[in-house]
Amino acid sequence: MRKRTGWGRLVVLGMLVLGLLSTGSLEAGAQARTVPVFTDVCESDWFAGEVLFLAGTGIINGYPDATFRPDRTISRGEFIKILVEAQGHATSIGEGTGHWASPYVEKALEQGYLEPGEFEELDRPILRKEIVLAIHRALALNYRDRNEFIPVIRDYGVIEPKYSTAALDTYIAGIVTGYGDGYLHLERTATRAEASALTIRLLDPARRVQPETLEEAVALGSDLGIGLDAGNLAPRLGEPTDSYRESDGLVWNIHARDYRDFSMAAVRDGMVEAYYFNSGSRKVEGIGLDTPKGEVQRLLPVTEQENALVLQKGGVKTTFYLDSHREDRVQAILVQGASAGFSLPSTPEQQAGWEKALFHIANGERAKLGGPPLSWSPAASAAARLHGTDMGTRGYFSHTCPSGTDVRTRLGAQGVDSSYMGENLAAGQESVFDAHAGWMNSRTGHRETLLSPEFKFLGAGVFHREGSPYGTYYVQNFFQ
Repeated sequence: MRKRTGWGRLVVLGMLVLGLLSTGSLEAGAQARTVPVFTDVCESDWFAGEVLFLAGTGIINGYPDATFRPDRTISRGEFIKILVEAQGHATSIGEGTGHWASPYVEKALEQGYLEPGEFEELDRPILRKEIVLAIHRALALNYRDRNEFIPVIRDYGVIEPKYSTAALDTYIAGIVTGYGDGYLHLERTATRAEASALTIRLLDPARRVQPETLEEAVALGSDLGIGLDAGNLAPRLGEPTDSYRESDGLVWNIHARDYRDFSMAAVRDGMVEAYYFNSGSRKVEGIGLDTPKGEVQRLLPVTEQENALVLQKGGVKTTFYLDSHREDRVQAILVQGASAGFSLPSTPEQQAGWEKALFHIANGERAKLGGPPLSWSPAASAAARLHGTDMGTRGYFSHTCPSGTDVRTRLGAQGVDSSYMGENLAAGQESVFDAHAGWMNSRTGHRETLLSPEFKFLGAGVFHREGSPYGTYYVQNFFQ
């Protein structure tokens, strides 16, 4: 049985959170009363049950204008006052000078809840990571098995070291939870709605959120994250079907045991630095595949690029590829840590890796849209690579080479005899992910070729040449 320490002081945290709500409009009370109607709380809101329950028992009130203001933030000064009073130090607070909260800050420093230099801007909305750290210090939480939960927190790898232990311990205690996508989002501010949900969990043990297990994380699609220990990939995704090494040492593992749940994860020094998926139910920042473009823009501060939306956050770049054929819904998602760029495919080993990636990505797309998988054809791959090499070397971009040969001739030279063939070309893209997205958004037949159920085999070719018109050339050869 797992051993834990720190549970005995959760009641103190309950006092703390009640105080947090009282900053706006909370009063203690246990007797049931008529549940008020808040004009800004709808039954469909995720926090409605918690807010109305607390209001019905008299624990929390709204504002005089019949609103609850669920999205209202809590300032640093307000939170520190609540924390100090909840810990029983209210009677020892002096009047002080300057900011009204400065005496509480001095007491928090004295008690070790804060360190010198923290919380200098007391009117600024408090961040979740700051609350987590202060609670961790005040309650002296200390779980010896905390590292077991690192794989479950998808954004653990981008949590600053100062807050990482506090994040794990408060997560294990059920104090801080994610947003349904495996992320804690500690850079966000805390709201009254979140505080209400937290209060319910602390007051009623039956509603307390227990830490998510690895199995639950997999089931919920929150099984990948930057900073994840690479040793956790196989239990979640299966052993890699293929893998290849970039020139900078980054190793891309291709997980294709089931194309309906296809993903790729890039690993360096035992940690996940990037990942990609175009099928399955995973989510990133609460966004999954098939999410409308407008919904992504509403929820996240993204910038728009050609057939993509890009989020830059905490050193992590997330690209939401869009499908213009399906009302600009999310087609695939690529997440890259700060050091996970793309090396040029300058060696035969890299070329072979990129070629297999194009093959598996195509099958992930076909599976998502209900199509059958393709089989790998070494002969078609050889023809594709030779054509890419010819284009890059001779400086042209066409299905027909200057000497007049076409895909049928090239495949025939490799021993392929088929009455039905097809070819996709792309050039100049930074990665296989960009090349695939270009084909999926094509209006000139590339998408139809890639998804056609008539084709049974696929071989891909990649070639890079410095100084050539496009740099990198991508070729897919299909046949029946």
